[in-house]
Amino acid sequence: MLLSFADDIAIIVKTPTEIHNYLYNLSTYCNHWGLHANIVKAKIMVFRKRGGVLSCERWNYNGQLMKAVNYFNYLGVVFNLYM
Repeated sequence: MLLSFADDIAIIVKTPTEIHNYLYNLSTYCNHWGLHANIVKAKIMVFRKRGGVLSCERWNYNGQLMKAVNYFNYLGVVFNLYM
């Protein structure tokens, strides 16, 4: 699922493979239209019943590693792993 408003995007998926596919598609779209995603501001958040990010899980966008976080704010709504 893709949530977007103005220049903010949140991608919500169920599997690591899906996030890789969405990031690839976003990269392709941005390259086609001459757009640039600010990876410094981009974050990954993993919701999982048994722990957070696995040591083998890494996500990148155009070769830049994305940071995994425990909370983020999307349009004033705070998503937090520790509720």
